[in-house]
Amino acid sequence: MSSLLPQVRRAVLLHDDGGMTDGRLLECFITRRDEAAFEALVRRHGPMVLGVCRRMLRHSQDVEDAFQATFLVLIRKAAAIGQRELLGNWLYGVAYRTALDARAASSRRLARERQMQPMPEPVIGNGLDISEDLRALLDRELNRLPDKYRVPIVLCELEGRTRRAVSRQLGIPVGTLSGRLTTARRMLAKRLTRQGLALSCGALTAALSQGQASAAVPLPPPASMAAPRQIVAGVVSTRAAALADGVIKAMFMTNLKITAALFVMVGIIFAGGMLAHQPTAAQSPVESAKTITEGPQADKDAGPPKILNLGMGQRGRRVLWSPDGRTLVVVTKYESNLGRSGSAVKLWDVEKGELRQTVAEDAGPGLAFQHVIFSLDGKSIGASVSQEVNRGNSLAIVDVIKIWDAKTLALKQTLGGKSILACLALSADGKRVAAAGHGKKTVELWDVGRGALERTLATPEAQLAWMAFSPDEKALTGGSRKDDGSGELLVWNAETGELRSRRRLAKFGSTPALSANGKIFAGIGTGGEIVIWDAEKVERGISPPEPVHRGIAISVDGKTVAGACRDHKVRLWDLATGKLQETLEGHGAEIYSLAFSPDGSTLASTSQDETVRLWRLRQRVSDKK
Repeated sequence: MSSLLPQVRRAVLLHDDGGMTDGRLLECFITRRDEAAFEALVRRHGPMVLGVCRRMLRHSQDVEDAFQATFLVLIRKAAAIGQRELLGNWLYGVAYRTALDARAASSRRLARERQMQPMPEPVIGNGLDISEDLRALLDRELNRLPDKYRVPIVLCELEGRTRRAVSRQLGIPVGTLSGRLTTARRMLAKRLTRQGLALSCGALTAALSQGQASAAVPLPPPASMAAPRQIVAGVVSTRAAALADGVIKAMFMTNLKITAALFVMVGIIFAGGMLAHQPTAAQSPVESAKTITEGPQADKDAGPPKILNLGMGQRGRRVLWSPDGRTLVVVTKYESNLGRSGSAVKLWDVEKGELRQTVAEDAGPGLAFQHVIFSLDGKSIGASVSQEVNRGNSLAIVDVIKIWDAKTLALKQTLGGKSILACLALSADGKRVAAAGHGKKTVELWDVGRGALERTLATPEAQLAWMAFSPDEKALTGGSRKDDGSGELLVWNAETGELRSRRRLAKFGSTPALSANGKIFAGIGTGGEIVIWDAEKVERGISPPEPVHRGIAISVDGKTVAGACRDHKVRLWDLATGKLQETLEGHGAEIYSLAFSPDGSTLASTSQDETVRLWRLRQRVSDKK
């Protein structure tokens, strides 16, 4: 009887999980090392984890390794999981991080084997009616959503649970859950649009549903899903073990940084109380940080980068320079353990390294300010601003265009407000705005002074992902991405609205950067490579040692391209030859945005580490001219 009971228990758990919650199954595994409980968890969450791995990775062995590594991390970190009833959301985050590391490792492996004849390896067919670009971006943007909106998507869409069951699990009404799902889908659609992928909320829902591993995927599940006891026993591939070690190390470093930040915050509060009695000895946080980080310099154009400390919980998500190079515009997103969150547009004095003014601030949970632009005459700042509006019984997200006076920061004009904007452009004199709507094959030209719509331009095949006015304001250039990953370069007469030229692009890159003369363009390919194209030469590309993730910029002279890589380093390449020129190290977390100064002497970079670094490049650039 003693030998029969464990077998009966295992059969019950594997049949219907015994009706046990994630928390109870996890508790059984932690306290008794119950393999049947662990197998039940793999059966319950394995399809979702498998779906993430297959969307992120191309080769079957990489999928197998990432799948094994995800559950190996669960074994090692099970006791440290806080919200055990939300294990699905925790596993989603681990699976995404593991798949990213697996993809980076695969890229490095391919680079080393480039000189050898590659052995054929099965490539995963997705079996889904969604493009490869969408599969590559969907999980990235889903992972960035706040937990409030990501958890319902993971549980309802990716794991296929009913809304009633999820509402009970989260302890919220079904109506509230439905509202969060709707908002989450709209946020995802908007973020994908900003990457050049137009997708309605309905199409996104279908894509998420198709993204489940339970959908018609032609390949069988990993062997480890059928026999999870192998993972419990430690019988996993060497690559999977290495991936798990890397993810666990990254989790430890993240927790360490959070702990250190809390200690720093407590120290600041304590020091503030002490210094309140000594006002003459007090020094502002920005001045203190500047004194510590700048240090002595042997040459005015060399030395360590100047560091702007944005403040506790603030991350610079966008960065651009004023035309005179004296002001840095930083779009920040801030979150704190005290419940404060929001987004702001801030102006920093470059010479002094001090915050000068805040243009605008929004207390919403997301990144409200997008497509921030400075007119070439330096007199106007424009931005698309996300807002929630009531439409009947539901909330909708729309964008309005706001134009501020760059000197006084007075709001000059508010335009639009009917849809989400995919991209924005401001003329050199700040008198005209071009806006392309999400899911629309049109561009609206607005007169800023009158606040009136001048004309509407048609984009022949797809919505625009980016656009820019020429310095003389006579031409408007835009780029559109198609479903097959190709693109099109379009040029209009800005005065008459006539379409001057169309050029087919074999490959289109997201987060495009434009040269100062508007003739050279660079973007980030789906594999992290840099895609370059211009009006005269053939398209070309640069394959970095580490994938470029978000930030990309072209120098003023059009000779250098900078990319923010996944290893938290900034790399600079020669645009003509693709030769690596420089590697800039210093950021301690993911880099979000890059921008060259107008005189080409400095490169600004923003990061999740809550700093903006100003890298001095004058000597390097002049040596290469």
